[in-house]
Amino acid sequence: MKHKALAMHTVELVPIDSLEQLQPLVDIGCQAWLHDPIFTWLSPHRTESPRTYRNLWELILKSDLSQPGTVIIAAYRDLHGPSQECLGFAVWRRHGSSPAAQQWRSDSFRMGMLRLEILLLHILQILSGRLPLKKAVNLQTAKREVERLYPAERWRLCWLGVSPESQRCGIGSMLLQWGLARSEEESVPVVLEASKSGRQLYLDQGFEQVGWQRFDGGRIKQPVMIRHARPPRKSHHMEL
Repeated sequence: MKHKALAMHTVELVPIDSLEQLQPLVDIGCQAWLHDPIFTWLSPHRTESPRTYRNLWELILKSDLSQPGTVIIAAYRDLHGPSQECLGFAVWRRHGSSPAAQQWRSDSFRMGMLRLEILLLHILQILSGRLPLKKAVNLQTAKREVERLYPAERWRLCWLGVSPESQRCGIGSMLLQWGLARSEEESVPVVLEASKSGRQLYLDQGFEQVGWQRFDGGRIKQPVMIRHARPPRKSHHMEL
């Protein structure tokens, strides 16, 4: 695939805090994970039923947006110009009970209602057969298993996706650096479950593998990784 050159000075990180802002991220999620083994297992008919696959990504990102401690950021090119384009996104979540963690974990009635809506949509997906109960249970079990490998105080990278046309242009690194900077400021580790395509990026950034996350009876697995906090750098970091 031929990748277009990007002038990185025209790329800005934008906080995502409303449902209306999610649609370009849903588009990227559908593209970036189309051939991912977990989504092949989770949504085997995604190419024949793209609407159902898109609904799944809408559900994922709405659910993430509603969770306390979540910070969603998107990389935009020409944000205020005629060629505005979303290039990628990252979903970060701060876990823990420390004062530093609580600063990120504010909640609201609106987000509480959104979580209720998401719960009802999950139930509807299971009842309609779009998400088989066995797979839903497997997802929750896999999530609980990796939680045991993580320290209580942490930043977690839930998702990092870049549009196919903008990959290998530094967008993924830019989105990753936002969370690494928070990790170093607060002296807490960053954790994640890496896709096959993303593993090398994380190794290059100092992550180490501490286990595996398994799906479908172990037939699908992805590395569980952690990067311990380093002393804050003196150079300026990106702010939202």
